[in-house]
Amino acid sequence: MNQDITRLYFALTNFCNRACELCSCHSDPSRGTFLSFEQFLDILKPHAHYEAQLEGGEPTIHPDFERMVQYCMNDQACDKVVLCTNAVVVPIQLHEGQVQAEASLVKVRQWLSQFQAKPFVLKPSINSHLIQHSRVHMQKMVLLAKAWDSMEWKEGSQLLYNVRRIPAPMTPDGEQWMVEQLKTLELYERCNDFFYQRYGKAKDEEDLAVPYIISNPVKFYLIAPDGKNFD
Repeated sequence: MNQDITRLYFALTNFCNRACELCSCHSDPSRGTFLSFEQFLDILKPHAHYEAQLEGGEPTIHPDFERMVQYCMNDQACDKVVLCTNAVVVPIQLHEGQVQAEASLVKVRQWLSQFQAKPFVLKPSINSHLIQHSRVHMQKMVLLAKAWDSMEWKEGSQLLYNVRRIPAPMTPDGEQWMVEQLKTLELYERCNDFFYQRYGKAKDEEDLAVPYIISNPVKFYLIAPDGKNFD
């Protein structure tokens, strides 16, 4: 319980290049609000030390995403960067619709290299919608793990997959097939595996558990895409 740590949760945008049915943030391609770079700096600068969590919507498609990342990586006040992403923009090499493993590894390593200057936590999302709407999603998850393990990272860095499943009775077996697939791919030990809760687009789904608040070990601030700081 370290109250000396300050984490700033930036919802950089409510736009997303996917439309997951149970999205907790109501994000999809119809949205269009983006936090400006100036608003981003105004939130960061008062803090002598901070951790920046970049999320959305889909943060990687923000037009200033790389600029924001580089600012944090170069800012002495920044202690850690956390990225929550659906990984759609992570580049891979395809040939006639097939993933080219070695060429893709080079591309993924190059993409990851922008995060090496600070402790970095990468949280790619895995759910049935993302898998069904991209036949290469799970291959990309494997490539991320292989690329990550071949690179040098600052102490405190971590690759952690956010797995969200739809429980029974909404699905026959709580989407256990996803767990089995992750185990087969030797990714499950890196997963935060949990069921959707009753909020966001799922707020009226009575078969989901009601949301609960876990006591947070750090001071945290919530910043919306329009710049509103909820403190």
